[in-house]
Amino acid sequence: MRNLNLLSRLRSSGRTLQRIGINSPPPKDILVPIKAMPGYKELSSYNVEEGYSMVKLFQNIREGGYLYFAIEPQLNAREKRLYETYLDEVKGEASLELNFHDGTPIDLKKKRLRKFIVNRAISDGYPRRVGEKIYYHIYRNMLFFGPLTVPIQDTNMVEDITMTQNKVFIYHKLYGPMQTNLTFRGEAEGEELIKRIAELGRKSV
Repeated sequence: MRNLNLLSRLRSSGRTLQRIGINSPPPKDILVPIKAMPGYKELSSYNVEEGYSMVKLFQNIREGGYLYFAIEPQLNAREKRLYETYLDEVKGEASLELNFHDGTPIDLKKKRLRKFIVNRAISDGYPRRVGEKIYYHIYRNMLFFGPLTVPIQDTNMVEDITMTQNKVFIYHKLYGPMQTNLTFRGEAEGEELIKRIAELGRKSV
């Protein structure tokens, strides 16, 4: 089990949690919230990044435990292929400066990336919402922290994050320890994210 106790230091640095600075909000239909979960009762829900991510909190009716359910845009098979295509283009676009250590404010990087991806999708004949969904997943995975992005951005409620194998747990300000629906593809992805957080927090783990 890995405890990301440098979370508070990472947040206090102010380097990774600035919100996107762009005028037009994303379309309202890029998120598909879940309505109910069998065996659980919903406690509350709230936005984390307006239009792009939200959280629903549940309690297990029988066992009493809590579940932190992060909701993010979902990509279908076609959109996953587009994601790979646009990701390759983004990596080759020097003007986007998708580098953690170049000193460019993260909100400026996000604004440039969003404009690039959304305009690219529209020029390819796709609805804007497709571009917005792909933009979110590219910045989530390249500029932020993959599956940890939502709890790291949930600055008002998440006080700590713990990883065990490929699962993620958080400590919630109101409900204490909570399991999440977040997972990693494998141990390598988890280790890479830990190193990324350590570098930005200027502390080794």
